[in-house]
Amino acid sequence: MGKDLFTSFVTPLKKEFREEDCIDDFLGIPKLNIPNIVIPPARDCLLNDAIINYNNEIVVAKVFYVFARKYKKLYEEKSNEDYDFWMRKFMEQTIKELYSIYDKSMHIINYLYDLQVKQRIKFSKKIMQSLKDKDAEFYSKVNDIYNTLYDNDKNGVRNDITHNISCLFPSIDLVIKDGRTSWIRKEAMTIEQADNMIEEISVALKKQMTIITNKIYEKYPKKDEKELKEFIKKHQDEMNQKLGLNKK
Repeated sequence: MGKDLFTSFVTPLKKEFREEDCIDDFLGIPKLNIPNIVIPPARDCLLNDAIINYNNEIVVAKVFYVFARKYKKLYEEKSNEDYDFWMRKFMEQTIKELYSIYDKSMHIINYLYDLQVKQRIKFSKKIMQSLKDKDAEFYSKVNDIYNTLYDNDKNGVRNDITHNISCLFPSIDLVIKDGRTSWIRKEAMTIEQADNMIEEISVALKKQMTIITNKIYEKYPKKDEKELKEFIKKHQDEMNQKLGLNKK
């Protein structure tokens, strides 16, 4: 069997996965400590599930980025074009995954504020619209991050990676001239540009994580043992009433 791209595929060492980088800055959002009761509050369960999914996505982004850095080092050492391909491909997937992490953070906000927005097209925008009426101050902070992530340049890169031909690779683009089909060459993003974009997105995601975590602590302050017992009893009484199990 001849050489192909898989011939140059290299897996990072375990210690390389444990080296700190910009992805570690927003790992992760703490789960709620849900009391051990028969039917816990639905919103708390939904919120915890969203937090778990958010944290899982960060692990995936970390893996992609470690692979990207591994191939970057190999390419710098050996100038092998196959390493350049893998480096760019994993950087592309890192960027795509970072936006997926942002999407997961919006699900956390949805349940944190009980906005009741269903998972549909333009989910994040609908969250923003509903949030504006619930908490203007929190909305302002989240909106600043949204504008950072979805400015024309970053959003164009995200859109091309997700839906079109990735701008991390050189390509040709369609041109219509006098009704005739033609093309023009498009240069790829430089590795420095891609690295800078990953760093900028990571800074924005760190801010998002921080304000969400602070809001969780605000809405779910730690309870002492007495408060916890009172909460459990109150919740059980409410559930018994709904189920018609209250003692007469």
